Amino acid sequence: MIKKFITVILTIFLTAIIYPQSIQKLKHPFSGKVVLSLAGGGAIPLSDYGTPQPKLLGEGGLGYFFDLNSKHTIGLQFFGGEGKIGGKDGVIIPNKFNTSISYLSGGIIYSYFMSEHFTPYLFAGAGKFWYVPKDDNGLKLPNSLVNPGDLSEFTFNFRAGIDYFIVKNLSLNFNAGIHLGKNDLFDGFVRNGSKNDAVLTASIGFSFAFSGRGRGGVSDKDGDGVPDDQDKCPGTPPGTKVTVDGCPIDADGDGIPDIEDKCPNTKKGVFVDENGCPADTDGDGVPDFRDQCADTPNDVSVNMFGCPIDRDGDGVPDYKDKCIGTPEGIKVDENGCPKGFAPITPIMPKTKITFPVKKETRTYIPKTIASTIFGNYNPNSERNVRGRIWTDGNSYVIQHSSWRTRPKAERIARSLLTKGHNAFVQKAYISKFRRTYYRVRIGYFNSLSEAQSYSRKVR
Repeated sequence: MIKKFITVILTIFLTAIIYPQSIQKLKHPFSGKVVLSLAGGGAIPLSDYGTPQPKLLGEGGLGYFFDLNSKHTIGLQFFGGEGKIGGKDGVIIPNKFNTSISYLSGGIIYSYFMSEHFTPYLFAGAGKFWYVPKDDNGLKLPNSLVNPGDLSEFTFNFRAGIDYFIVKNLSLNFNAGIHLGKNDLFDGFVRNGSKNDAVLTASIGFSFAFSGRGRGGVSDKDGDGVPDDQDKCPGTPPGTKVTVDGCPIDADGDGIPDIEDKCPNTKKGVFVDENGCPADTDGDGVPDFRDQCADTPNDVSVNMFGCPIDRDGDGVPDYKDKCIGTPEGIKVDENGCPKGFAPITPIMPKTKITFPVKKETRTYIPKTIASTIFGNYNPNSERNVRGRIWTDGNSYVIQHSSWRTRPKAERIARSLLTKGHNAFVQKAYISKFRRTYYRVRIGYFNSLSEAQSYSRKVR
């Protein structure tokens, strides 16, 4: 079983090294550093008992890796642990044992920087193993009674594992190992032909590398914790979070590092500008990934989809419509006028209608939200046409809710804005109740059917 265990460890390790890698030739992140490790796991003995029982143990280690200026490095490591081992058998009496163990070991460790995250390693060394053989009730077994002094022996130790780097100097490590002794004492017996002492261990923990100057005085001029000879992005501003190769972290993967990204968490695949915000090529206030009408002319009022507003719904947008207010269903020409009608000069709104977009684009949302920023809707001539939908005779709005205080209404409106709805607050005095209310509304829409369709999306 021991030979099979060692064979499996070596096979895994060699496979990791031989497997083709695309990583550039970087220096091992532990090179020239002191590494502190803490771990917890379990131990299982190979004893005369038929059924080994796993028990818990804790480990700690301290090592130093030589600065080899390579993806490969070797070092010296010392570690120790404390726990228990156990087993049971239907033939041997007593039929259970529960031995307390502790150990110290030192040796040579070899590690390979396989990728930016995975670093497999091998350890070989020797040490001292202490134990007190007991049964499951805590009573000492025969060997402890015969040898009442310090029970210990010399062991050989072999380990294999993987460091997974979370950040530049901190790794999560997994390892498995074996302690080999020359006696047959762990289970409290000395028997001819019986199994010699051996304990298998497995643990998971963390390793922290203390940054410093390695051999040859390797420096870290930008102070990001990555030595200059490993730093792919020298000159990183102070306080910037970096990857293991010293480059600023870009959490949303849009090509703009977090420290410069004014719109973090941009959706994958969205084209962004130099600030990391969704691009708005035609400058109409609607980002390209939502804009259904690209290349809108400058200063043209648009709806939430980035398309020019067409209040009378005749198919000709207002900025081209020379006969605004055409009744529904009337066929018009390219100027938006019914046949036989002379064009009139339209009165265009003075304020450009723009709409905030979803929170993930981080478009500026004002602290005070008023309907005046949205266009020419006239609340003084409005009426309720169906359910939550109101109209002034030209445009339509959806009333989401109504509140007695402006701060409450504005909080609701901001929440709707972050979800992508073009919400605003409309102040209204209700004479019936002799009270002023603040209505949270969404708009504007060109027709009743458009407002009804959108109303189904709003919760």
